[in-house]
Amino acid sequence: MEGEQGSLNGRREVIRGELRRNVMGQLKDQIYLEDEQLYEQIDTAIRQKGKETYLPLKERLWLRNSLYDSFRRLDILQELLDDKDVTEIMINGAGKIFIEKKGNMVLWNRRFEKTEQLEDIIQQIVGKVNRIVNVSSPIADARLEDGSRVHIVLPPVALDGPVVTIRKFPDPITIEKLIRFQALTEEAAQFLEQLVKAKYNLFVCGGTNSGKTTFLNALSSFIPETERVITIEDSAELQITHVPNLVRLETRNANTEGEGEITISQLIKASLRMNPSRIIVGEVRGAEALDMLQAMNTGHPGSLSTGHGNSPQDMLSRLEVMVLMGAELPLDAIRSQIASALDIMVHLGRLKDGSRKVLSIVEIGGYKNGKVEQKPLFVYDREEKRLKKTGNLRRGKNLLMQEINRKRWSRSSGREKQKEDLNGRARPPDYREYQLSQKEWMQYLIMGAGAAGLCAYTFYRSVLAFLFLLPVAFLYPVYKKKDLKKERIRRLTLQFKEGIMVLASFLSAGYSLENSLSLSVKELEGLYGKTGMITEEFSYMEAGVRMNRPVELLLADMGRRSGIQDVDQFARVFAAAKRSGGELTDIISQTAGIIRDKIQVQEEIHTLTAARVFEQKIMNGIPFGIILYIDFTSPGFFHVMYETWLGRIFMTACLGIYVGAVFLAKKILDIPL
Repeated sequence: MEGEQGSLNGRREVIRGELRRNVMGQLKDQIYLEDEQLYEQIDTAIRQKGKETYLPLKERLWLRNSLYDSFRRLDILQELLDDKDVTEIMINGAGKIFIEKKGNMVLWNRRFEKTEQLEDIIQQIVGKVNRIVNVSSPIADARLEDGSRVHIVLPPVALDGPVVTIRKFPDPITIEKLIRFQALTEEAAQFLEQLVKAKYNLFVCGGTNSGKTTFLNALSSFIPETERVITIEDSAELQITHVPNLVRLETRNANTEGEGEITISQLIKASLRMNPSRIIVGEVRGAEALDMLQAMNTGHPGSLSTGHGNSPQDMLSRLEVMVLMGAELPLDAIRSQIASALDIMVHLGRLKDGSRKVLSIVEIGGYKNGKVEQKPLFVYDREEKRLKKTGNLRRGKNLLMQEINRKRWSRSSGREKQKEDLNGRARPPDYREYQLSQKEWMQYLIMGAGAAGLCAYTFYRSVLAFLFLLPVAFLYPVYKKKDLKKERIRRLTLQFKEGIMVLASFLSAGYSLENSLSLSVKELEGLYGKTGMITEEFSYMEAGVRMNRPVELLLADMGRRSGIQDVDQFARVFAAAKRSGGELTDIISQTAGIIRDKIQVQEEIHTLTAARVFEQKIMNGIPFGIILYIDFTSPGFFHVMYETWLGRIFMTACLGIYVGAVFLAKKILDIPL
């Protein structure tokens, strides 16, 4: 079986290589092609090949996408980058590609045809981030558009050909997800949240691949959006999306002449002149540790950073060595500097089963007797397999200390409660459910009883028949509730169309997302009032954004509660735009236009069917009108129908046909939009 699969893959690669050469030959004289034109060239080549050999539809689609990737994306690697289960890609020369998938490392069944093909991809990667890698500078770090980290080593340093390691980063991991994955406890997460908001200096340490950057991303979500944040990294990996006043800085390697290098130390010094509220250093590895510590000690609390260390004590020792790399200072002075700069150290690690955990949270105290004091606050218990609280913060260090020590939390880990409040604002209802008010119950009960009475009088002239039909009065509110729910969702859809158009207009005008939401609420209040459905939804989202809730999650929550496909799709597009770092304003405007056109078509259909619905209601009343008219003009005409068993059976059959016709007409006119 494996041999057959290998033979099939080999045939695929041969055909792919042949088609790629054919397409390249056709593109020699073409300066630039649009994607559609390129697809046309590829499709033409596939059709011509299909005349020579049989190519199933599945094979044709694979060739089409693979060839496009080879010209416009990252060739065969694109398949791995699109696979969410693949977390790491390791290329050991053109002939060997290893992948880490679901925690297992395996050899991939595909390879590059030539080393030159791999080298072209390497230059494509580094070129997009203004990096240089060649024989003179054979080692480089880079990143892909999706934020994936890339490390490159070229010959002669790499003896068996170019070595490329790509570490993919999944969708941003939130604290809620870390709790769900049991990386830390809810109590510890809430404790860290308060520390970040209270502007403690936090340092995250751990071994290679322990999740330091992921954890730093999660911690940064607690930073209030009103602050000015500056991030400094070797290769930009942090994904902070909720802070409008964000400055991202990235180091630069030296050119071929050895000039133009920009180091982390230089960027830290530059950031101090940018009026930052916080400074986040992605990772300290060398002499920049001194600059980071000095920044923490000179009026920039709330800073965050990471470093490689197998324990908090090991990390402190490594920091000492890093500082000594930048300046020859007495060891006592270095340790005193560390003790005064750092407040909290979080140690991450991987267990034997491969899971990532917070192993300890340690408070850094003062410097006494030649040692930096450490006080464990949370420690991972390997027997109980959970993070346990072991102590409290020492008093007097921060005004919020007492509140942090005494406050207990009741977090839902992303599963928001029905009556959750955001800044005193209640969560809007679940539109998939409709609760009749007492007034509506009484109204529809009376209407149902009236319908039962009319049918009993028209078809039977019997009080007993009325009592028999009276349960209809109790079924009618249930039946009517479906119509009311459908009408409410229709109105919400229309209001949502107006809401996103208003939001898109403010974003296009240059306002931040928070200000755009705030202005949109005011605009929607003028259209639908303060109690309008979309007004309440946007007000809820505005309050959530002010409390550092990701707006894409709030939109997704609205999509789930509404059951409206357009809202859910808009939330997905919005989330994808934020993750990819695309032009959010343009994407929202384009998506809003598409949804607007779709809803407009739906409303036109609704308008066309409304007249037919009205006609149906008139037709529903005609049988009663005819019978009552004949009975009024010709008394006794229908007596035989009411006084004989055969007549009653006939009238019952007529009633059944009438009810069936009503439901059939409603079914025909009930066009799903």
